[in-house]
This record gives sequence, C-alpha cells and structure tokens, in this order.
Amino acid sequence: MQQEIELSRRRHAEDLAENRRLGCMLENKKIFQERVVSGREAMKQERQERINQIIQTRKQDRNIRRKLIFFLRTKEEQRKRLQEMEDSWKHQEAKAADLTAKLGAIAEEPEETRATT
Repeated sequence: MQQEIELSRRRHAEDLAENRRLGCMLENKKIFQERVVSGREAMKQERQERINQIIQTRKQDRNIRRKLIFFLRTKEEQRKRLQEMEDSWKHQEAKAADLTAKLGAIAEEPEETRATT
C-alpha cells in the first residue's frame, strides 16, 4: 500500500511537471503562431501596396498617353487649319493677280477693240 501511495505521488509529480512543460510549449506555440500570422499579414499588406502602386503607375501612364494624344491631335488640327488658310490666301491672291492682269489687259486695249466687244 505504501508503494502504491509513493507511485501515485510520483505519477502526480510527473504529471505536474508535464503540465508545466506543456503550458510553456503552449505559450511558445501561441507566440510563434502570432509571429507567423503577423508576418503573413505584413506580406499580404506589402503585396497589396505593390499592386496598388502598379495600378497607380499604370493609371498615370494612361493619363499621360491620353494627354499626349490629345495634344498631338490638337497640333495636327491646328496645322491643317493653318495650311487650309494659307492655301485659301494663295488662291485668293492668285485670283486677285489674275483679275489685276485682266484689268490691266483691258486698260491697255485700244478703245476701238473694246467698243466692238
């Protein structure tokens, strides 16, 4: 009977020691788990920030390209309008020169030929 009591006390002491050891392991497990979870969250946040940066950069690039295309189209339209105006002026100048030449020719004609016409 004494041996059973001694065996029971020893088992109880071993159980207490095992419980303390498991308690420490559980605490270490929780600390490790928190580190892993926070590390994953940090990586996820960094990844999301990189993605957002890429998206922002692409938006800026698209905006710059859009503005450049608008600028180039506007310049091309201005160039075409100027060219059309120059062509119109040249045409009007040519008409005016032609009329001036005709009037000059009429003025130089002898009066007799004008009267017959």
